[in-house]
Amino acid sequence: MKALATMAAWLLPLQLAAAPASIPDPTQPAGIPAAADADVEEGEVELTSILVSGDRRIAVINGQLVREGERVDGIAVRRIEPHAVQLDGADGAFTLRLSGAAVKHPPSQEILR
Repeated sequence: MKALATMAAWLLPLQLAAAPASIPDPTQPAGIPAAADADVEEGEVELTSILVSGDRRIAVINGQLVREGERVDGIAVRRIEPHAVQLDGADGAFTLRLSGAAVKHPPSQEILR
């Protein structure tokens, strides 16, 4: 039994390496491309997600996970807010905002009581 478990532990990384490069999102609505699959023209900047939790401020821009101070496609990420990201590009500063449908709020404390 121990030998079988050891063999399984050695084979698991090989099996994961052979897995498909992209696993479909089961929550993705049919007919709507995932953010990574969406066509973003060269020079365009697309904001698809923001996470602000405590000290963490993360955004997904052009399919890449970025934090404040990092760069994506030559554009500096200045500030990540709950509904918008402030950027600095070659043409100056600009702000990307999430559409209303994409904004999710945590449940209020009153509901949790």
